[in-house]
Parts: sequence; C-alpha cells; structure tokens
Amino acid sequence: MGVYGTKPLIEQGWLGRLNIFAEPSGGYYFDQSTTSMTARIEVNGRDSTDDAPHNGHNATLLLGFLAQYLVDELSQRIEDDHGKMCLAGLYTGQMHNKVFGSGQCHINFAYSSTESGDRIRCWVEEVFSTALHSFTAKYASIGIAALTAQEAKKICKLTWVKQGLPVLQNRHAELEQFLYQLGMVRNPDELQEQAFTCDAMWAQRRDVYSIVYGPGSLADHLAHADGEYVHLSDLEQYAGSICKLLQAYASVLRNKRVKELNR
Repeated sequence: MGVYGTKPLIEQGWLGRLNIFAEPSGGYYFDQSTTSMTARIEVNGRDSTDDAPHNGHNATLLLGFLAQYLVDELSQRIEDDHGKMCLAGLYTGQMHNKVFGSGQCHINFAYSSTESGDRIRCWVEEVFSTALHSFTAKYASIGIAALTAQEAKKICKLTWVKQGLPVLQNRHAELEQFLYQLGMVRNPDELQEQAFTCDAMWAQRRDVYSIVYGPGSLADHLAHADGEYVHLSDLEQYAGSICKLLQAYASVLRNKRVKELNR
C-alpha cells in the first residue's frame, strides 16, 4: 500500500505535476482507484488430540464457518456498493491427528470511496457478530464442536490490519487532454469496476494529476498467482508510449506551453 515507501516520499515533496504509477492497467490509464482494508479473524483456543476431539477448540471448523457466512452475507452487498471482497488465506495447521485450537483468516475488502469503506467496515463487524451467534446455535449440541460453540465469543476476535486509507480520485482536464493527444486513453467511467488498489492514492494534491498506467492486465495475466506473466509485445508497446510521453513533456517544458511548467 506504499505506507513505508510511497507515502513518505510524497510527504517529503517527491511529487511531480504528472505522476505515473506502473501497474498492469489493461491498455487504459486510471485516475481513480479502489483502496483496500484487511480484516483478520483470529481464534486462540486449546489444541487437542484426535483421540479426544471434544476436548479442544476447533479453529478449523470455526474459521471455515465464519468465512462461509461472511461471503454469503456480504459479497453481493459489497459488490452492489462498487466494492470487492477477497477471502484470502485461512490457516490452522497441516497435521491429520490433532484438533487445531488456533488459527487465522484474512479477508480483503476493496472500496471505491471513503464513505463506502466506512459502510463496509460496519457491515463486516455486524455480520461477524451475527455469525458467532449462528455458529453457537448450530454446533452447541454436536459433541466434537460443543466446546468451540460454547466459547466461540471468548476465543475468536476480528481486528483490522489496515483500514481508513484514502482512495485515488483526481481529474485534470489539461493533462487529460495532453495524454489523449498522445493516444493514452483514460479508463471509461462505465468500466470503473476495473479499477484496483494502488499506492497512487498517496499522490493527490491540488493541481497535481496522478494516474495508474502499465503493461498487461491484473485480471488476465494471473497477477499475484503462480504463472504470472506479461507479453513481450505489451512491454514493448508500454516502453514506446512512455518514451513518447517523456519526449512530448520535455517539449512542453522547453516551449513553456503548459502554465504549471513555468514554475
């Protein structure tokens, strides 16, 4: 998210009038993006042997239930609010002959405005509480899960690893026209759901234009997954467009045709 890199640099003044953040953007450039917050659900209970599973807290069962419940109750609601929900890693352990009493589950929530982020955070916390009640009601009478059900509220908690971060939302008519003349196309408003989270969110100032523009596609090229790739032709096209951009901007600087470059 750029908290340890981009944000301090921006605060030190390392910011231009036009700022380009290189992320795979599918042929368009974005001047709006989402921002994400991360919920961590933790279970801190007691382990047990497989010979006495009723004596332990079953973190696998509890976390699995909560993950499914949150997806069922929240995913469509968040999508309708122009956000995204990503159920990420769930981990308790790998042994076959024990009950794992502790574990974690991480869920990412992308939002397109600070207001949406506030709504999503409230929804998550409310549904998490309801989910714990539902787990207790469902498993209280099942022997191997009864202890976990009875003490679910005691051993399980939700915390926010990150939240409240800003969202990139900036426009600049003059520089948009400049980019358009170079053949760089702004992501259409009707395709804003393709926006993604990027540390460009920190580079927002008055009379500054920050965009996300890079080769390839996050969605189509297996970003963050095994086999992630980019086509050589995309890299070549991108390199050419950046070269053209730098030459044009240098020409503007020399000719002082854009008022902000007269500083």
